[in-house]
Amino acid sequence: MLDRSNSGGWEYIVISMAAGISVVLSRTVNARLSEQTGALQGSLINHLAGIPVCLVLALCLPETAVHGSFRLWMWCGGILGVISVAVCNVIVPRIPACKLTLFTFCGQLFCGIALDILNGRELNEREFHAGLLVSMGIAVSQLSAVWKKRKKIMGR
Repeated sequence: MLDRSNSGGWEYIVISMAAGISVVLSRTVNARLSEQTGALQGSLINHLAGIPVCLVLALCLPETAVHGSFRLWMWCGGILGVISVAVCNVIVPRIPACKLTLFTFCGQLFCGIALDILNGRELNEREFHAGLLVSMGIAVSQLSAVWKKRKKIMGR
């Protein structure tokens, strides 16, 4: 995991964790915004507010220059971003932040594995099993909460 030849060093881990923190904070702020404006309007405001930041970064950072022509697949990130923000605007107020983070992690983990396989990268069995173990822990936690609730309802 910390081998610089394939995934970077500690700085990439720290940056990834900072990105994770920003995702949780962003979706919390966006959910509050969507409660005031609606899910799609909140997503629109979110992306309109982000455009100036992207423009400044694109102008200030030389490595952001686009080389070659635009292709259709290049629009997918923005489209998926809008969908992601709109969906989170709907579900964040209904699910505690920690649970949503865990559920999101499971989705990201298995989507990442699928994308790696589709892109011809070798499946790292150790990382796959670690992700599976974490996902099973999340499932056990959720099932135990359901069982506890059922017991309470049944009076046991």
